[in-house]
Amino acid sequence: MFGPYEPSVCLTRLEGLRDGLAGDGWRQATLVRDFRDIPGDDAYRKSIRALYQSDMNLLVFLKGCAEGGVSVEATHVLNDSRLVDKSVFLVESDLQRRFISELVDDRPEFRKAYHREVIVGNDADLLEQASGALVSVISRRPFPLNYFK
Repeated sequence: MFGPYEPSVCLTRLEGLRDGLAGDGWRQATLVRDFRDIPGDDAYRKSIRALYQSDMNLLVFLKGCAEGGVSVEATHVLNDSRLVDKSVFLVESDLQRRFISELVDDRPEFRKAYHREVIVGNDADLLEQASGALVSVISRRPFPLNYFK
């Protein structure tokens, strides 16, 4: 999962999402910071490596949280069709219009990307939307349903 770690409440929400997904059977749900460190990797390289090594990518945009890192990762996803096909964008509703206009406007590849709007501050909705989105991504890919669980 890719998302904001600042302020700390945002990291707490991402950790809750990770744990909730694991509780729903998505045992491989991890944050970028959970990925193994490789000597010489800075945070940017680690996140880009994670984009390619992950079976699926959840990019989470939360209201009131720093978006810099996840915006960079989202741009990277939208520039590589191999990543678009295995990525999901979860965007809290107050950010949806700005997200669409600033990050993905005039990018036809975003039309292929799977994205869901999430109710602001509602972690139960965030988990529900994430779980549903993961199932939708699996249904678009040629893998057995239990491959990612």
